[in-house]
Amino acid sequence: MSHRLEQVASIIRRIVAANAVEVPPNVAKVVNITRVDVSHDLQFADVYVMALEHAEAAVRFLSARKTVIRRGIQKELRALHTIPSLRFHLDEHGEKLNRLDELLNRL
Repeated sequence: MSHRLEQVASIIRRIVAANAVEVPPNVAKVVNITRVDVSHDLQFADVYVMALEHAEAAVRFLSARKTVIRRGIQKELRALHTIPSLRFHLDEHGEKLNRLDELLNRL
């Protein structure tokens, strides 16, 4: 990934993380944005989400707030002509690590 794309991904991650803090505890617990991948043409940003509990609900919550989050990104990235469309995904790698932790704790 180029330096410019890394900077854009970093800014998007920061803004999405600020919105992730607003996920109510009854929806999901301790939501974390693990990674943001921006396409080379800046059309899409894939945001990977992990949570201690109910990660799928956190993905749905953030997906429902796409418009608000994109406005925040647009304010921050005024120089860009195109603001990436956000696509939220469950971080499967993080989920596997959580399951492995649970199994190890049981032993």
